[in-house]
Amino acid sequence: MKVRLLPSNVSRPYDCQTLTSFVINDKLVIDGGSIGFAMNPQDQLGIHHFVVTHTHADHIASLPVMVADLYAFLKEPMLVYGIGPVITDLMQHVFNNRIWPDFTKIPLPDGSGPTLVFKLIEVNKPFEAAGLRITPIEVNHPVTCTGLLVQDGDKSLAFTSDTYKTDLFWAEASKLPNLKAVFVDVSFPSTEEPLAERSGHLTPRSLVEELPKLAGEPDIFAVHIKPFFRRAVVAEFAEIGHPRIHVMEIGREYEW
Repeated sequence: MKVRLLPSNVSRPYDCQTLTSFVINDKLVIDGGSIGFAMNPQDQLGIHHFVVTHTHADHIASLPVMVADLYAFLKEPMLVYGIGPVITDLMQHVFNNRIWPDFTKIPLPDGSGPTLVFKLIEVNKPFEAAGLRITPIEVNHPVTCTGLLVQDGDKSLAFTSDTYKTDLFWAEASKLPNLKAVFVDVSFPSTEEPLAERSGHLTPRSLVEELPKLAGEPDIFAVHIKPFFRRAVVAEFAEIGHPRIHVMEIGREYEW
């Protein structure tokens, strides 16, 4: 299984992560924050599956742009998977013919079907997409948000998406066969713990407190680090010195 955390921009420092998009096996994207900005258009054309964990702007920002940019070249619909509140928000507040065209009602260039198809998924129920088995698990964030458990054959990965301390996600991730890695939202340094709790994000300290809830010894990758706090978070992890916690390198392809 291959995973990349895409860069948020091409002009500012490469490790300045303001938007979120993961690409798995070059076929499926978790969250549409930066996918439309960070990838070569030719590479974008091969991707038709998008799972949206929640509709905060940093997780959906470039998805509408990508659909429009690729429209003339599409031969099959873009499939967007999300739980009910996510689909409702995207339909009512983004693809609503005011903020952006409603591509669910715009046919593909060859007229064979809609350009955009929303696929409703349910919390705690696995679904199949791009050859992967994915289970959404609700996490602890100010808006409804799901972490994702992703299985590819006998290997598994887990993505917390945006969350503060939570329980069910860790319990379900612990059941995964051959869990290789967990990608965890660590937005702020521990000096900002009250802010992290209010906004629904972890810190290095609260991540370390959460890890006993996880069975096994998968690698832990910190992501979603706020740009102004990146140096402090990286330095704090270096001081903690936990052997399994790493700061994920933006743009690097990891493979298991």
